[in-house]
Amino acid sequence: MKALLLRDLRAYRTFFLLLITVMILYSLLIFKVGSVNGLVGFLVVFLPSIAGVVLFLGDQELMQLTASLPVSRTQLVASKYLSTYLFGSILVILTIAITWLFSGSFFNARVDFLELISMRGFLFSILPITLIVSISYPVLFRYGLGLGAKILLVGFALLYGVGMIVMERVVGRWLMVQRSGIFATAMALFARGETRFGVVLFDGGLMVLLLVLMIGSILLSVYWINRKDFT
Repeated sequence: MKALLLRDLRAYRTFFLLLITVMILYSLLIFKVGSVNGLVGFLVVFLPSIAGVVLFLGDQELMQLTASLPVSRTQLVASKYLSTYLFGSILVILTIAITWLFSGSFFNARVDFLELISMRGFLFSILPITLIVSISYPVLFRYGLGLGAKILLVGFALLYGVGMIVMERVVGRWLMVQRSGIFATAMALFARGETRFGVVLFDGGLMVLLLVLMIGSILLSVYWINRKDFT
């Protein structure tokens, strides 16, 4: 397991450094423009999700590893999920640091920083990458990097585009959110849920749902990879 995680770290360090560079350049652009409304949504939703997809799509030797390394197929699957969350978590931590740096210059950045370090912010941070990984990895383990990649990329583009429109325009107007950006809309939606159902029930329930989704995804991925013949 450790060998597989280290392998991903070495194999994707250039790509990961590129993502960090994009984060910094985008943040500098936002700072120059003087509006931070879309900063957190881009850094937390888009980049970690892309990282999760690329960690799988870029691994052209994923299946061959099963035959060449002294690891079980279950360990291979688990390492992919763990490495994806590891990379995603680092990006989220960097996002928190960026909003903290901006909080001295922008009031909205201060608001976003306080939200990010709250339970609502934590749930928002793990929600996109959990949904993407839980759906995409079983598809990729089932259909491989050929057909699976095409299905995934088309689905990701549609879901991301439609999701952004629904969250910002439909949900944002319904909740009468004063700021633009998916993060502000999501925080307002989470706050509405906590008010209606209670903080413990809403946050705990969402956490359980994400955990069940992830466990189900891992089991399904293990099932599909165990059906493959690598000889």
